Amino acid sequence: MPKEIRYLSFSRTEVIRAATEYLRKRRMTPTPGTIVGYRLESEPEVRLVLTIAPTIGREHEIDLRSEALGAALVLFCIDARVPTPARAVKTLFVDGETLILGLSIGLTGTDRELFFESPPPLLVRPID
Repeated sequence: MPKEIRYLSFSRTEVIRAATEYLRKRRMTPTPGTIVGYRLESEPEVRLVLTIAPTIGREHEIDLRSEALGAALVLFCIDARVPTPARAVKTLFVDGETLILGLSIGLTGTDRELFFESPPPLLVRPID
């Protein structure tokens, strides 16, 4: 069976849009305000922390853990008509302010382990 590996890279703007749309669709819309902070973390798991400055009240944080963040990206892809096969194994990687959604089909054994434990090869920086 052929193996498929794809990596979808999302900019800061796309991640914020995906997260806010996910929250809206889940009726978990935060207090109206401005996003003043954006932090992607990769340890112990991938997560997004957004700091919101509401029009009234104090700043607060919204924390999207990997499962919700992955769902937000898949919904974003569906809305943007980017194919994300339901049967694909999905994993998240962080590269600075960029979030990468890895999709794989047909991986087994060592290939599967490498997919989950290694950053996408496309993100390896060239040596000058």
